[in-house]
Amino acid sequence: MEKLRKYKISTKESKGIIDDAMSRYPQLSSLITKRKTSLEVVDLGEAFVYLYNGLPVLVRKENFLIPFIGIIDKYGLDIPKITVDLGAVKFILNGADVMGPGVKDVDERIKEGDIVRVVAEEYNKTIALGISLRNSDKIKERGKSVRNIHHLGDRIWKSIREHITSDK
Repeated sequence: MEKLRKYKISTKESKGIIDDAMSRYPQLSSLITKRKTSLEVVDLGEAFVYLYNGLPVLVRKENFLIPFIGIIDKYGLDIPKITVDLGAVKFILNGADVMGPGVKDVDERIKEGDIVRVVAEEYNKTIALGISLRNSDKIKERGKSVRNIHHLGDRIWKSIREHITSDK
């Protein structure tokens, strides 16, 4: 297991991150109950994971602040959803982008550049988060529709799972 760099950030910096996250994902208020707190940060090099009371809640990757994938379904975060068929799941879980032909259903709110969650059709569980490359009416067309930035089984997910379970 690799050694992760972990440190606390100031209450002021934490408050700014929490406020930013709450404005995008209001349902996080059921999880993050105190805005005046000092978040812990796990530095993974290509991403930062923010821990609230030891629980991974947010990821900053490529200047995007997104929820950690493990909390999305658990806390019912209202992130626009794209449902993919089971044939697409294994590719997405290996880091592939979402291609139009694998999309079964699309949230009509989606605009190009939005953070979206990718859900496996049969299980209705979030398997990835990404950036929409198209508006909702064009997502099912041939070509890339969503750029995958965080998925179950990726380095962020594995590192945090190892780190959290090894700390206990």
